Amino acid sequence: MRKRAIVWLLLALMLAGCGAETAEEGFLFEYQGYTIAMDQEAGPILYRLGAPLDCSQTPSCVFEGMDTTYYHGSFYMTTYPSGSSERISGLWFADDTVATEEGIRIGSSREAVETAYGADHFQGDSCILEKGNTMLTIILTDDIVSSIEYSLIFG
Repeated sequence: MRKRAIVWLLLALMLAGCGAETAEEGFLFEYQGYTIAMDQEAGPILYRLGAPLDCSQTPSCVFEGMDTTYYHGSFYMTTYPSGSSERISGLWFADDTVATEEGIRIGSSREAVETAYGADHFQGDSCILEKGNTMLTIILTDDIVSSIEYSLIFG
């Protein structure tokens, strides 16, 4: 626990002067006044969000280094290593207290998703959208949203 606190303190000190970089070409996620975009540098966002409730790392399958998953209560955010920093590669909702920019959250109806994004984006029980560098996947169970995930389209 002490080691994690030291790591967060060092991260906070390193990032104190950093400005927010936002890649606004894809879907955006707003949380407590912060805009989070895929492929955005993660450091400034992590600093603003504060210490996560949980954090785990796995060796990256694509990049040299570790992929990291941060849990912030209402959502999980994954990052990938990029040089000496981390960049955001994914984000998925953990509960119904957060919503997409269009107001869709876990528990929303299929009708609400179709109104927000159009029925033509459905493939069975999944609504899959691409915008810029981001894929937004909304999964329904019994016509109710059960999962929402933003992911970076690498390429």
